[in-house]
Amino acid sequence: MRLDSLFPSVVGVEEHKNWSDALLPVVKDYFENKIKNNGLFTWKGNLNYLNNPKIKIMHLVTDPSNNPKEIRSTKNIVDFCEQMNIKFEQRVNKIWTEIPPVDTCARPDVVQDKPGYYKLAPGHYGCYLAHKNAICADDNTKYDYVIIIEGDTIIDSDYQELYDSLIRFNRLAHQTDMDIIGFGNPWQNRNLNGPKVEDIWTDVTPFIPAQSYLITQNKVNKIKHLLENTPWDAIDLWMCNVARLRIGTAEKIYTKHLPGYSIIEQTVKDGKTDNPLIFLEE
Repeated sequence: MRLDSLFPSVVGVEEHKNWSDALLPVVKDYFENKIKNNGLFTWKGNLNYLNNPKIKIMHLVTDPSNNPKEIRSTKNIVDFCEQMNIKFEQRVNKIWTEIPPVDTCARPDVVQDKPGYYKLAPGHYGCYLAHKNAICADDNTKYDYVIIIEGDTIIDSDYQELYDSLIRFNRLAHQTDMDIIGFGNPWQNRNLNGPKVEDIWTDVTPFIPAQSYLITQNKVNKIKHLLENTPWDAIDLWMCNVARLRIGTAEKIYTKHLPGYSIIEQTVKDGKTDNPLIFLEE
């Protein structure tokens, strides 16, 4: 079959010196503007991920003027947003120091004043609230998808590669019905309960760490409802064990924690004391 019979607007494409330059814009126009109206089938869903999606990144920090990790992270995330035309929203959160509430906790027996193995300390509750308040923000449904990134996190990949991947993650989230797509956490040594679809492992547990993830517009209200009507836990454990969200994990880790003092764990954390896959090498 001749290409110009499939795409009549491309005349003499096979004789074009660089046929891809002539063909690709036409293929893009066909998929974005014509395929859903070609009369051969009923199109379900939207094609926003093929165009220019409206995206918001919410950056969760506590002291972005003085905390060295948060200063560095902010500069990096702002730079990415400016270059990729993404809405940047910095959310300054309280450092929780009181004993967390027991009566609204999913695991009240492990609440205490200091962190410990699978224990819940003030830092865990503060982190949970930071994620909860970001996900429950009133304007989130105005965006095709929102992205949450923790304040000690830095993008460790090419900006354009990450941007293109986010568009793909949004598409795959719709296709696989994932509630969340994480792109800063390893899939190794996890329970891979679903198939791998392109570069996304589906139905992954546990979701650790929850330092960068994408939520599609159609899932925001579901997760918001769960946050407002279920007991709290450490945010990564809440997602898997309380809310039982369907979580996809990218095969590549695009963002990493900066090494240094952890407010939650109250100790220095880096690739030597924790999983080296999730920490930036200095």
